[in-house]
Amino acid sequence: MVRLLARGLRRAGVDAPVTSALARLISGELPLDDWVSFVRTTTPPPARFRAGFWRRAWERVRGWFSRDARRAS
Repeated sequence: MVRLLARGLRRAGVDAPVTSALARLISGELPLDDWVSFVRTTTPPPARFRAGFWRRAWERVRGWFSRDARRAS
């Protein structure tokens, strides 16, 4: 399963080094100690959302509910 996931991510152009390394670990191509050190040294990519994304999203959701409350009154 992990091997298929790693292959699908690679074909989709998604960089997933930990998943690829896990597939290699399960298949026996990578020793456990090497995988653990790889996971510990891998840094996640920066967040893709701009600053304020969640604030704007929350305000939009609150607006939906406040409009519904006004209509019901």
